[in-house]
Amino acid sequence: VDAVENLDSGEAASPPGEEELAGELERLCVRKLETASVLRPPLKCDEDLTAVRDRLTKALEFLRVGLVEAAKGLNVLRGLLFQELLARGTGQTAGHLARERPVGRVKVEDFC
Repeated sequence: VDAVENLDSGEAASPPGEEELAGELERLCVRKLETASVLRPPLKCDEDLTAVRDRLTKALEFLRVGLVEAAKGLNVLRGLLFQELLARGTGQTAGHLARERPVGRVKVEDFC
């Protein structure tokens, strides 16, 4: 790998070392897996595609209507309500979606 010219100082920057490259490769591999697990469910047959289409339609309807109505009813921002719902979710989540989230900032039970 040739040295890359640093445009700010005009000095040549040394190429990344093996350890730095290995770390970056590992980071990118994790991001790839996270993205694939969130965005690309297995599509092995027509039924899989139909199921994904149905789930996406329902999810978009919730985001466009259900979440808006619930947030108005609870008098909170949609984003705050959405984060609360993610935190309370019991389904398996992959990648960054599985990180810990604070619970109890929105009293979801007050909305019926």
